[in-house]
Amino acid sequence: MSTKLTEMEVAFETPPSLFGFPLPKLSWKGKLIPTHHEQRLAWALYVEISTRSAVAGLAADEGSLREALASYHTLFSFTRERLHEAGPAAGRLAGPDETMPLAALVLWMLNGVVRPLLARWHPRLSRYEETRPEGMGVFAYEAAWPEAAALRNDLAAARDRLEPFARLFEAVCDISPSLIPQRG
Repeated sequence: MSTKLTEMEVAFETPPSLFGFPLPKLSWKGKLIPTHHEQRLAWALYVEISTRSAVAGLAADEGSLREALASYHTLFSFTRERLHEAGPAAGRLAGPDETMPLAALVLWMLNGVVRPLLARWHPRLSRYEETRPEGMGVFAYEAAWPEAAALRNDLAAARDRLEPFARLFEAVCDISPSLIPQRG
């Protein structure tokens, strides 16, 4: 990992809603000038997010929806722990008003993408799983769920929203060329 710290332009705008949850209108464009501590945080988050289905994706005929949601939950917990460890300095503006701390973008990732996905789908899938008849396999029952395709669509939408965060973490760590495979 390089220790070169660079200034980068970052912009984001919240959609009006995501996964059926309305989101507050937030937009920001400015500079991110990562500190050494932010670079270390970005590396930990990069490794975590880029090795999960959150960015790697889940094809229509592979994987378990329960495992995918569990992976998102683990990503949420891991990220929150790293923010706790980073301490309050990670959330303070590092410079003029146009300079954004990395922690603010990470919190947006959690509360704007991961939390709404889990809040919508975890209880729905849990309720469905509770009705599985004895003798029917877990995977077969999950595949028969009428909402399975909708959850897979939302997982794909979440991946599309999370990939820019993974690429941002990659840029903060000065990783080049990209280690995240191009989709297409």
